[in-house]
This record gives sequence, C-alpha cells and structure tokens, in this order.
Amino acid sequence: MVSMSWRKLLPLFLIVLMAGPALAINTIGKGGYVSVATDGYDDGYYLVVWSNSSGVFGRLYYVRTNTPAGDAIQIYNSSAFNTAVASSKVDNSQAGDNVYLVVWRGGDNYPYARLLGYDGSFITNVTQLNTQNKTDWVAAAYGNRYFVAVYEGGSTGIYQNLYYTVFDTAGNVKDSGLLYSFSGTIHYTSIAYDPVTGYFGVFLRNRRGTPYDASFLAFRLNGDGTLDRGSIRVGTVLSNQQIYGAAIASPGNGFVIGYETGYRWYTRKVTIDGSSGSISVSQNISLPIRQGYTAPGGGAMDFVNNGTEGYIVLAI
Repeated sequence: MVSMSWRKLLPLFLIVLMAGPALAINTIGKGGYVSVATDGYDDGYYLVVWSNSSGVFGRLYYVRTNTPAGDAIQIYNSSAFNTAVASSKVDNSQAGDNVYLVVWRGGDNYPYARLLGYDGSFITNVTQLNTQNKTDWVAAAYGNRYFVAVYEGGSTGIYQNLYYTVFDTAGNVKDSGLLYSFSGTIHYTSIAYDPVTGYFGVFLRNRRGTPYDASFLAFRLNGDGTLDRGSIRVGTVLSNQQIYGAAIASPGNGFVIGYETGYRWYTRKVTIDGSSGSISVSQNISLPIRQGYTAPGGGAMDFVNNGTEGYIVLAI
C-alpha cells in the first residue's frame, strides 16, 4: 500500500519536470487526450491511450526500460475526444491476469468503452455506454473486482447528470444508470478507488453561476457489482473559484485531489468516515505549483500512483 507523504509531493513533481527527454508514443495523426495506467509489476507494462480524428489508440511499454512492447493498437476507428484508462492491477496474482478498461467520448459525443488484456488483446468489442445522453468528460477506475466508468450526460447538451457503468474483468456489465444529478453543468470528471474504506471517489467541477463550484462524490458497490445507493455521499470541495482541471488519486484511507486555478495547481486531502460516510476536506496541502510557462488550462492533469513508497506524481 502506498502511503501519501504530502510534503514530498512538490519535490517529486519538480524532479519529474527536470527528467530526461520525453519519449514520443504517437506517430498516427495529431495527439489528443492522453491517459496512462500500469499493470503494477516491476517487469510488466504500462498502457498509454490517446485519441484523435482517426480514433482511439493504445501502446504498451515495458516499465523497466520505458521502451515499446509492440506497435500501436487501434482501439476505436472513428473520431474521438476525451479518454480514460484503468487497470485491475490490485487484484492480480500475476501480470497475465491484468485487464485494462479504456473509456472515451466518440466524435458523436456518446461514451464508449472497451476492455483489453495485459498484452493489448481485445477482451470485448466496443461498447456504447449510453444511447440516450451525449457526454463531455469521461473517467475510469478499478476497485474490489470491478471497473467503474463515469461520464457526464444530458440530452440537451447541459451536462448536469453523472452516469455510471460497472464492468467485471470479463467485460460483463453488472450495473449502469444515473449516479447523481447536480444543479450545475459538470466538467473535468475524475475518479479513484480507496481500498481501505471501499469507496470510489469522484472529483469534478460543477457550475452554479459564475465562477464555479467543485464537488466530491463518494459511493460503494455491493458484492455483486451493483451500486449501493444508500452509500452515496456528496460534498462541496471548493466554492466560487475559477477551476480548470481536476485530478484524484487514493494513497489509501482517503483521497488526494488536484485542481488548477489562476494558472497554479493545488492539492487537498479528502477523507471519508468508513461508518457514517461523512466527508472531510483539508485546506491546501502544499504551496501552489507553477510551471515555467503560462498554462492554458483545459483539464490536462492527472495523478499517477508510481508505486514508490510515500509518493504520488502529479502530471500536468
């Protein structure tokens, strides 16, 4: 289990920024939204997925050498936008048991998903997650034997509803439907799983007038993969701030969230009482992080649990 050391977050982030040259992964058209997940093994893979006008693509890389494990995989062959990927790594006895869930918003603005095996082989065909409501941002996580995809929706283009779909690792849909309705438009949805409390946590921006609010939603699944509706808890994390971008991860026994405002990035800790489900939010954990250029915003940020004791990497 990775324990979070908040004071170590900033130094590690700066080290990552000063690391060696980046490795180009995409030679198929211009890149779009990019997501990454690992299988959790020192001698295993990580999967990078991205989208563009040609579709959704993925490529496996060896963790130890950071070199390609094969050619790019075309996961979807039509125009696509926002992408997300999750790995079943925490429940695998060996690398060959790992499964990836890839979720994206298609060019028709509907949410889609596909499961891939540890070697990039397809477990399922492409699945359209919702046929009634178009979406904007999508997110994916894995916990307690199930994948959960969450995506915004609204038939009129006002994305106030948050929907969900639950998969098992064979690609069977165990449950789906409306998770929660917010009073404002949802944006920058992100999701993670806390194995200590058994809660999934969703961090998102929801607009109520100008500027914005940001909310945290927590829920559990039943043993059969269905949503435990009695477990749903929602709390306001930030009020009346210009928030662009949202990220979430769980180091265990709570969550860490990241967000951008004023071209600076902040982190906070969110904890959930395992019995009552009450939500507590800390003040800003660290000093604001600022890159050496003026960032344009747009939600391009993520937390990556890199398996190093005491650290989580904030990627922007």
